[in-house]
Amino acid sequence: MRHVRLVVLIVSLCASGAAAAAAAEPGSGVGSEAACAALPSPQAARTPQERQALVICRDIELVRRVATFIHQGSAQLEKGTPSDREISEVVRKELLGVRDDLRTTRGLLENIKLRDGDGLLLTPSHWVRDLNGDGRVATWERNFFAIPKRHDGPLKVGLASDDPGYYRDEYLADASFKVDQSDLTWALGYHYFAEALVEMVLSYSLEGENYSADAIVLVDTAAAKRAHALLVAGFKSTERLRRTLLAEKDDAAEWIANPRQRNSVFPLHLDEGDFAVWGEVLKQVIPLMEGKTLLVPAAKQGGMLGSLAGLCPAGQGLNVVRLFQQPPRRLLSWGGAEQQGRMCQRVDAGHPKSPLFELLASYERRATNDSMAGMRMLRQLLWVN
Repeated sequence: MRHVRLVVLIVSLCASGAAAAAAAEPGSGVGSEAACAALPSPQAARTPQERQALVICRDIELVRRVATFIHQGSAQLEKGTPSDREISEVVRKELLGVRDDLRTTRGLLENIKLRDGDGLLLTPSHWVRDLNGDGRVATWERNFFAIPKRHDGPLKVGLASDDPGYYRDEYLADASFKVDQSDLTWALGYHYFAEALVEMVLSYSLEGENYSADAIVLVDTAAAKRAHALLVAGFKSTERLRRTLLAEKDDAAEWIANPRQRNSVFPLHLDEGDFAVWGEVLKQVIPLMEGKTLLVPAAKQGGMLGSLAGLCPAGQGLNVVRLFQQPPRRLLSWGGAEQQGRMCQRVDAGHPKSPLFELLASYERRATNDSMAGMRMLRQLLWVN
């Protein structure tokens, strides 16, 4: 179980780093290990091209760092029996470094403003690294950054594989695109969300020597507050991405495209309906994250949404801002009058019930009744932040 906890915690960061990195790989050498070594420091980078290249190199290095940590940590776990406390301390130290790396790279992205011709030409499959530090480049590592093919059938893209035929059938070996401002916004959104995830994990730590339901306790409220600010920034960045994409008029070597653009290698085609749903969801999510509306799930919804229904008394809803400002001391202990008093707020004209759950439930029913719609929803969750 300790092995599983370690892998689940870090793989989520690896996936986020890979998704963000896919937004910025130039096709003419920059991104190779030698070219990355020749780049200036983040503080010394001045041009948009230098900053784009640094984002590429730093994100590749972050993926390699996390993959190596998983590989080496797994090997050490197989050799010995470290305690839960020892594992917790090692993981926390690694996450602190990951957080600092993400923070620096996010700052680079926030300060890149492209003019015509500033964007780099990208071919993500040209990134080849020994990601897990075992001294060889396996098939999955050689193809880790390649772009999946676009198709509307069942989603076949899965975990990293050592089968070359899998990548030949499911990926575009030489797909290229040219970075524009919307692509940078797409990458920035992933950085916000990945950094928020790390901050939220770091806000809690193990109390005592062994994991149990009550052993994961709050140790850094400021980290939880930073996680909330990053999530709000991420959702607002995603809304900027949606608006920027819809405003684009060119159609040449695109990454993520609007419904009028055809020359795109993005693994998912987004039509007018997708953009409309995207906008409607963000219209509900952003006020909720800012504490302007309250989360009031219904018990009849079932699953995780239904399990949240009992958190607040009747007539009240969960204020997400309060949840991050005053998180529960014990991560897995939710409930009780004291916790309700901190998290819950009466629904009124100033703080109405969010319609987000009703919106999500309608699309959940659609996905249940239409497998193709379900596949499209899954792809959007994977590829559109």
